[in-house]
Amino acid sequence: MFTRILVPLDGSPSAEQALPHARALARGLQIPVTLLAVIETAADFSEKKTGYLDTVIEGGVRTAEEYLEKISKTFFGAAIQYRVEKGRAEDAIIVNAAAGTLITMATHGRSGLGRWLLGSITEKVVRGAHNAVLVVRANEETSSEGEAAPDSIIVPLDGSTLAESVLIYIVELAKAFHAKVTLLRSYSLKQIIFNFEEYHPDLDGLKGALRWEATSYLDKKVAELKSSGLPDVFCSVTEGDAAETIIEMGKGAPSTLIAMSTQSGSLMKHWVLGSVTEKVLRHANNPVLTIRT
Repeated sequence: MFTRILVPLDGSPSAEQALPHARALARGLQIPVTLLAVIETAADFSEKKTGYLDTVIEGGVRTAEEYLEKISKTFFGAAIQYRVEKGRAEDAIIVNAAAGTLITMATHGRSGLGRWLLGSITEKVVRGAHNAVLVVRANEETSSEGEAAPDSIIVPLDGSTLAESVLIYIVELAKAFHAKVTLLRSYSLKQIIFNFEEYHPDLDGLKGALRWEATSYLDKKVAELKSSGLPDVFCSVTEGDAAETIIEMGKGAPSTLIAMSTQSGSLMKHWVLGSVTEKVLRHANNPVLTIRT
């Protein structure tokens, strides 16, 4: 379960769009928050420039500390601490994310000394951290003020144990925010036919069998979640591309959270959920929670 929230910030309005989600999570889960700024340093400066660079970096540290102190005052009812690190942004984020930490960050920010290109950093953190990462897509219309609590959670499943590992986190989140949960399973008939050496003659029968299997599987998972104390759990079975289906389901529902595993099976009946997750992260407008399995 989550024991702390880590929010990396680079001073940009884009990066600050992760803050409403962090505030809501801190209050709903009643866990502390750490705000982190990273002053990136260059390793290829000559000795003549080192003194000047040190002065610039130290000035950046003081500015970052003042900035984080100001941001910390926008949190209410949660224990807040902040720190400024020096070095590579993605390394500092991963190192400061202890076990049980939920990293919450936006998809892009500004670049420069003390401000990272947050899109590339986010991708490196998602790939490199063992922690869960909540990725929030930044845009010009979204405010960084207040709270953004999820009222609905979409959980894509492919039938594998690895994909199901997110469910224990979903129970905690759904209870904290009284959120509706929709379990989604999507299958591609074209992808499955491709695995046959010869053309399968009974396409209608195959399609019906796949839908029945997916529905039976999700019905079982719905029952398990309801037995865990979640009253509003539903399921949806669709035919088509998994990533496109997930993205489409989240459209028009900004308060919907998508929660996914970052790895999964690659058997005939399963998605390669790592690639599906990557597509959803790149194209979905909803916040996406990735759980490393």
